[in-house]
Amino acid sequence: MRKREHVDGGTAALEFALVVPVLLLLVFGIIDYGLFLSDNLSVKQGIREAAREAVVSDRVACDGVTLNCLAALAEERIGAVGGVTEVRVEIVRVDTNPGPNSWWEGNSLLICAVVMEDGLTGLTPIPDRINDRVRMRIEHDTASASVGQTGIPPGGWSWCT
Repeated sequence: MRKREHVDGGTAALEFALVVPVLLLLVFGIIDYGLFLSDNLSVKQGIREAAREAVVSDRVACDGVTLNCLAALAEERIGAVGGVTEVRVEIVRVDTNPGPNSWWEGNSLLICAVVMEDGLTGLTPIPDRINDRVRMRIEHDTASASVGQTGIPPGGWSWCT
């Protein structure tokens, strides 16, 4: 009686073909969500840094303190990997001073940011946008302006109050 030799007949290739799509979806999902969470932290950190620099310092990274300059500074600080970044900066008045300058100590600086996420692969269902806002009390009198922004995201700025 002869021993039968073990023949694979391509089962390893078949098993590999069945496992690879699931494995690739898992890997791409990890990459997409990792980039999404990184962008989420970048938005929070970037607008907080820009707001803090503006309300505390007399000197910001641009000539004088204008709200359009602060919007550009916040967008630069965000540095998100995702798609389009839009920033809106405004002064929330609590004073009763009728003058044109609303940058008074005691008023608040409100910075809102939106990053439109595309996802790296397009295979993972991730949220399509990251919204965040920060409000800080102005600690010195310097600038004059009411609203500055880098653009208008889809859906507008109605959530930014």
